[in-house]
Amino acid sequence: MKAQFTNHFKYLPIIIGVSIFVYLVLRIFLMPISDDDFITVDLHASQNWINVLITGNPSIDWAPNNHVLNTLFMKLEILIFGRKDWAVRLHVIVAFIICFYYMLKIVQYFSDSYIRQSFYLLVIFFNPYLLDFFGIARGYALSIAGF
Repeated sequence: MKAQFTNHFKYLPIIIGVSIFVYLVLRIFLMPISDDDFITVDLHASQNWINVLITGNPSIDWAPNNHVLNTLFMKLEILIFGRKDWAVRLHVIVAFIICFYYMLKIVQYFSDSYIRQSFYLLVIFFNPYLLDFFGIARGYALSIAGF
């Protein structure tokens, strides 16, 4: 009886991941670009590739906005799709997929229960700050996914 009960929840962690993914995609396409994102696009991603790597922008006040890997991805996305709000955030979706996959693997290592796995994933990914990082074009999502 117990095995039959747990099989009903077998896909619950995946459903949670897909739901968060859909939310993030909608957020990326519907929300306008934030002030910090715009500064990164305008002051850093508009520079040439070498200046992005060495923070070659003469305005040293905005140098902290240059999360180098994030800015390189933004520059590449602008090159491919043009300067659109949603285009500079596409790499964050890939970062979420990587992060969720490995968090699911870690959670599965610690628990066999699909309900517990789902609970752990909800606790981790329903953190409002984490959801916000995966919805904006900042370097934090890449750092979290890499971590």
